[in-house]
Amino acid sequence: DDVAEVLAAFPDGLTTYEVAAVMAKHLQPPDRDAAEDALISVAAGGGAERRPFGNDALWTPAKREAAALAA
Repeated sequence: DDVAEVLAAFPDGLTTYEVAAVMAKHLQPPDRDAAEDALISVAAGGGAERRPFGNDALWTPAKREAAALAA
């Protein structure tokens, strides 16, 4: 349920739809819009970075977050 935890588990990054798929409830379709809203909120707080990727985005944990995970 926590986008920051999802990104922390995949430090190389995930697309918006991949995050939506990970966060989807059992047997429920991924909600791309809800995932994107959550990702934008995390990025606004400095916890994630967004990189354009085709017609989507690649989301990664912020560099400072990644460094803390490595420690």
